[in-house]
Amino acid sequence: VAIIDGLTSTIPLKVDTKAETHLGHVKQILPKIVSLLNIDKKMPSYQQIVSSACLRFIAKLIRHGHIMDSLKDSSIFSAHLKKGQSLHVRCTAIQQLARFVKNENSERDLNTLLSLVEFDTSAMIRSYAIQQLYKLPLFTRHQDCLLNTL
Repeated sequence: VAIIDGLTSTIPLKVDTKAETHLGHVKQILPKIVSLLNIDKKMPSYQQIVSSACLRFIAKLIRHGHIMDSLKDSSIFSAHLKKGQSLHVRCTAIQQLARFVKNENSERDLNTLLSLVEFDTSAMIRSYAIQQLYKLPLFTRHQDCLLNTL
């Protein structure tokens, strides 16, 4: 997990000129991260912290523009919100999905989070989803945003 978190902290912005040299490394590392994510499903680590670290890594790649626009999809986070995942993984997926909603103005993902708040059986998950939406406000009152219907 420490290795994955260390790799996550070294991801540069794509607009950087040195980022092109790192892009080859990212292309080599991404399949290994995906395999770790799959291995953690077959042989779960304690509270599946490996899966959480992999989700954070993938989210940072998306945020910094290292994953092509056609692959910019929040479905990986939505898939980890379902029951059967550990609480730690679900909280990480909520956190990354809330950031995705804020950055991409995705109404579908906002509805996913709101349905979690309304219908999830776990009080902790409902509370955490509200906390993340509160921490990352989607828009301000006078800001033009697709999600602002006021």
